[in-house]
Amino acid sequence: MSEQNKSPNGKSPNRKTTTTRSAASKARQAGGKASATAGRAAGTAVATADDATSAAASGAERVTTVANGAVRSAAKGVEAGRRAVVAA
Repeated sequence: MSEQNKSPNGKSPNRKTTTTRSAASKARQAGGKASATAGRAAGTAVATADDATSAAASGAERVTTVANGAVRSAAKGVEAGRRAVVAA
C-alpha cells in the first residue's frame, strides 16, 4: 500500500472497523430471544386452550340439542298414548 492511500492515523481509509460486543450485550440479546420464544409458546397454548374450550362448548350444545329432541319425542309419545287410551 502506498503512503498516499493511508489516512492520517496510518490506517487504510477503506477498511471497516469492527466492534467487539460485550458479554452483557450478548446475554441481553439471548434473553430477548428466549422471552420472545416463550411468549409465542404461551400465546399458542392460550389459543389451543381457547379452541378446546370452544369445541367442548360446541359439543355440549349438540348434546343438549339431542337431549331436548329426545325429550320432545318422548312427550309426543306420551301424548299419543293418552289419546289412544281416551279413544278406546
